Amino acid sequence: GITLHVPDSVKDWLAAKGYDPTFGARPLKRLIQTQVVNRLATMMLMREADTKAQYDVRISRDAERLDFAEVFDDVTAWAEE
Repeated sequence: GITLHVPDSVKDWLAAKGYDPTFGARPLKRLIQTQVVNRLATMMLMREADTKAQYDVRISRDAERLDFAEVFDDVTAWAEE
């Protein structure tokens, strides 16, 4: 029940940061693991509600990491959190 909105700019950032002609796809896989999977897993563990969740992914202002923002369709649900 998790939806992750990943814009092309984030995909391009991952490709640029994870590119290494010597090691192939290993650095990209490691980057996705640390920047996306691990951080999203931590956010999901911190959630109190066991409901569906939507997240937007953006590049941080300093372009060194990814930031996640939970998307709420219902304003009252946001107010309760």
